[in-house]
Amino acid sequence: MGETTAYRSTFSRVLAVVVVALLGFLLIWLALTRGFDTAGRYVAPAALGALLVWQAYWRPQVEVSDGGVEIRNVWRTVQVPWPALQDVDARLGLRLVTVFGTYQAWAVPAPRRGRRSREVPVSEAAELVVRRWDELRAAGYLDDPRLERPRPRTTLHTVPLTAAVLLLVVSAVVILASG
Repeated sequence: MGETTAYRSTFSRVLAVVVVALLGFLLIWLALTRGFDTAGRYVAPAALGALLVWQAYWRPQVEVSDGGVEIRNVWRTVQVPWPALQDVDARLGLRLVTVFGTYQAWAVPAPRRGRRSREVPVSEAAELVVRRWDELRAAGYLDDPRLERPRPRTTLHTVPLTAAVLLLVVSAVVILASG
């Protein structure tokens, strides 16, 4: 019926690029002013910082398709099928209320304080979800909703999580050994 659409925060992605670039410049500055040995001690912490920034600000997204809504957060991805969806709350970012529970999308920031009012602000991502949900209901695809599984499909992001733990350990060992 419809195409798959993804929402990513442009501001968050720009922030991720700026922070990772600053970490790179910091390592270069350390190498040029303090020597490569000193800079080498901070490669693992800088890599850890870059990984965490990438996970938190570059990677998150909300994907809307005919199959449901996929929320890719920092350490896990949740796939919410349309029959499970009960409500879409956009007051504090994007929250999907489902028969399984409530899922918050990291990719959709909450509205700024000055912009809150009595009316519920609808984010672009929430509009994507509500629009597709309404289209599927109007077409009759959700007249007799049936769930295929008792829980939503959830994927833990094990590779970046493992990398973060390893970089944390290496950072601690290198910094403690040099201190």
